[in-house]
Amino acid sequence: PRVRDGTTIFGHLARKSIPSLDKFNAQDLSNIVWAFAKAGTSHSLLFVEVASRILIDDDDDDNNNNNDNGLPSFKPQEISNTMWAYAKAEESHPRLFDAVARHIVSHDDLHAFDPQCISNTVWAFAKAKLPHYPLFRKVANHIDSLENLVAFEPQHLSNIVWAYARVKISQPYLFGKIADHIVSLPNLEDFTEQDMQNIGRAFQKARVSHRSLYAKLIEAGCVIHTTERKRVSSPLQDDASLKEWWRE
Repeated sequence: PRVRDGTTIFGHLARKSIPSLDKFNAQDLSNIVWAFAKAGTSHSLLFVEVASRILIDDDDDDNNNNNDNGLPSFKPQEISNTMWAYAKAEESHPRLFDAVARHIVSHDDLHAFDPQCISNTVWAFAKAKLPHYPLFRKVANHIDSLENLVAFEPQHLSNIVWAYARVKISQPYLFGKIADHIVSLPNLEDFTEQDMQNIGRAFQKARVSHRSLYAKLIEAGCVIHTTERKRVSSPLQDDASLKEWWRE
């Protein structure tokens, strides 16, 4: 169970940290909320105050960007870890999410964002149920522009398609690129059962059909439960079974 605002060591840490957050740099702010979320705990006032520090440049009419803990000072990993923490800790802060989305979209490209950063970021927005269409389009276009997806681990791929399906932002070309990449792999030994199930369900939810992907998942022994609790499993079944799975 998630402990919130308690008297644990995390509660003590939060109370000690809040008065001095102006001395925290971007990495410090990111690390502290990440630690709370990773430990399965939270402290609402701490998360509110950290967001205020991150948004300080947004609130500054002069916008001199001289703060070393405002959003412009955050590196991609610090951005993704911070957003992951807010989503994981279930700390709602739409204004922070909106500011971060606009900040990312303002980049000329996303080459500084590695697969983990991209995965964590879209996962966080989807988990928080805060779809930001320009951000999701920017990410989809970036992934589509890559020569290949060899740098993306199975969980990265799973989280990305899950996120797009959850917020109902249709990007068929993104799903197609990810499906083609998975199909091109010699085997799916690096994919967990959960990875494969999440990918299959995401494609179903997003209404993106890719028969070769389904066949690959089934061949790997994946059992995919549909909304009606039917399933398709290895060995590979006939075309009618695949079509029936997709129609559900």
